[in-house]
Amino acid sequence: MAERSEARFVRDELGSSEYDRILAQTHCMVLPYRREAYFARISGVAVEAVTAGIPVIYTEDTWTAELVRESGAGIGVADGDVAGLAQAMAEMARHYPRYRGQAEIRREAARVEHSGIEFLRRLWG
Repeated sequence: MAERSEARFVRDELGSSEYDRILAQTHCMVLPYRREAYFARISGVAVEAVTAGIPVIYTEDTWTAELVRESGAGIGVADGDVAGLAQAMAEMARHYPRYRGQAEIRREAARVEHSGIEFLRRLWG
């Protein structure tokens, strides 16, 4: 019997408790940000995914790609590549336990790397 899959698109603003509830239910974060907008910006949602041990599908050649490679697990897709995004989602579904396991292994290191204490250390030395 095939496992049921579904995607949830979040388009509206969420309150903190609703956001936390949805994040806790997330199996994979799909963030196909356009490179022109996110090449030199970090995604707070991506940081929350890696610190929660959630695999991420992300746009290559962005700071989010660096974040996932250094702190998480996931699959990169070329900017604007719709077919590549679909392939990445199929790959994630086929090998989900492996990606989730990698993300969970790296979760604690991601939490330390992106903690308030680490932010202050980098800010003030």
